Amino acid sequence: MRVTIVLISGYLAAYTSGYLIERSGPAVVLTSAQQLRCAQPENQGYLPGIEFNDDRGGDCCSFVVCDSANLNKTGFLGKCMGGTVWNQIVISCDDPKQVKPKCEPTTCNIPVRTTEDCPSPLGGEQCCVGGRQPIYTRLSETRYRIDSISPNKFNECPPNEVFDIDSCCCERVYEDLPAPCNDLSSFYHTLPDEPGQPNDAMRTCCSFASCFLNRTGYALTPCMPPSVWNDRVKSCDNVFNVPECMGIFCGDETTDPPCPDENDLPPDTCCIAGQTYMYFSADLTMYMRTDGPGATFMTIQCCPEVDGVQLEFDRQQCICTDPVTDAIP
Repeated sequence: MRVTIVLISGYLAAYTSGYLIERSGPAVVLTSAQQLRCAQPENQGYLPGIEFNDDRGGDCCSFVVCDSANLNKTGFLGKCMGGTVWNQIVISCDDPKQVKPKCEPTTCNIPVRTTEDCPSPLGGEQCCVGGRQPIYTRLSETRYRIDSISPNKFNECPPNEVFDIDSCCCERVYEDLPAPCNDLSSFYHTLPDEPGQPNDAMRTCCSFASCFLNRTGYALTPCMPPSVWNDRVKSCDNVFNVPECMGIFCGDETTDPPCPDENDLPPDTCCIAGQTYMYFSADLTMYMRTDGPGATFMTIQCCPEVDGVQLEFDRQQCICTDPVTDAIP
């Protein structure tokens, strides 16, 4: 069985700020030094695009995703969209004011996107993404062109990938996906039998298999007690809805971890639902989640503007609120 799967897991880190990013341009060749930096944990497989500001199209609004499948010898150039720039510290597209040295988005070469509908019908070797232009034309199994952007130039898919006309992108080809992730109806399944792992009711009721996005494997994910896995609805559920798991004890019911005593909190910090936050007295529009459960890295966050009102961080409620009414939008 030949199954094509879109590899998108490498781009998840760059979505953490909520800003849109885009892969653009052909693969870029990495130097030996850059290959080593790709493998460093703090870089998470990303390099700043400003290092590739030659004919490869990099600038301070771009980034390069190292291609681990090719031993980091090459990478894919991506662009930050919506007026954002690349922040290598947090591995994300970010607000320009959070990035040093300063990067001015207006100086960057950002791909133009169109909201025009893709015409119908298309040729047999043509496709669009999401029903919107531009039109892509498949030239061979591994080559394609973008008609409205570079009609006289062809693009080559990365090594070991082919251009799939149905998804309109380059995809990795896998011959045999492992069970249960070869069931393409969902990313979540009952845990299969594994050598050395008893497939008893405790294991299959209290946890489930969460497939990787490329479906080449899965992670064992526990349900939060007292819920159990319900494979019929592909979700952790009330035990009364899963008769086969009645009487199975998966652990004590869990809740948010307790907050420290107010007197034990460091200055300029507060706590809510077990998470501690640092606020900035000089500018209450900004705050930062500190070390603690669920904190993956420390990065400054900004309170949003809602209906023309700039929210500020309320030190008592430990959340962004309307500074006049103290209301939570």
